[in-house]
Parts: sequence; C-alpha cells; structure tokens
Amino acid sequence: MAVRMRLWVAAKVTVDVGIRAFAEALAVGATMNHIGGSRYAIGFGDTETKEAYTLFNACASYKFNRNGAAFMNIENLTNVAYSPAVSGEMGEKTGRGRTITVGLTTQF
Repeated sequence: MAVRMRLWVAAKVTVDVGIRAFAEALAVGATMNHIGGSRYAIGFGDTETKEAYTLFNACASYKFNRNGAAFMNIENLTNVAYSPAVSGEMGEKTGRGRTITVGLTTQF
C-alpha cells in the first residue's frame, strides 16, 4: 500500500480571452490552464513527480433572438493526456480527453 502525501505543488496559471460581435449575439472565447508539476511522497522516503500540463478550452455561442441560442464548448482542445492533482489517496486518475458539447437553449 502506497502512502501519498503532497510535498510541493507549482503554481496554476489561467488565461481567459473572449470577444463579442454582431450586437453581442456572437460570443467566442478560449481558456488556457497551466498546472505546474508536483512531487509526492510514496511510502517512506521515496518521491514521485507528477508532470506539469497545459489545457486549452474553447467556447462559442450565438443568440438567435430574445428566446433562443446555440452553444458549443470544447474542453481539452489539444487532447492532452494528463493526471489531475487530487487530495487524498485516490490512486492515478486520468483527466478527461477532448470533450465537445453542443446544444440549444430556449426560454419562454
């Protein structure tokens, strides 16, 4: 049984950009998240290094009229394989691959 304890975690950096156009009917944006590497204690005296990773996400939406809109979100745009940092003993978990969500919304 491995005992994992966080020793050090590098900074997280997030950058968001976006623009609205056509009387604010169209919105387009992107996010970059960089998670620095970290070291964990394993057992008694050994350490393991968790690699740093950078994720890019994109989104767009278009409002047709007062009542309807369409949207699209893409998470992990570059399909990076990564293992997110978690607290507690959860073992190695793999982060989500590229995920695309599209939809329509309406209100009345």
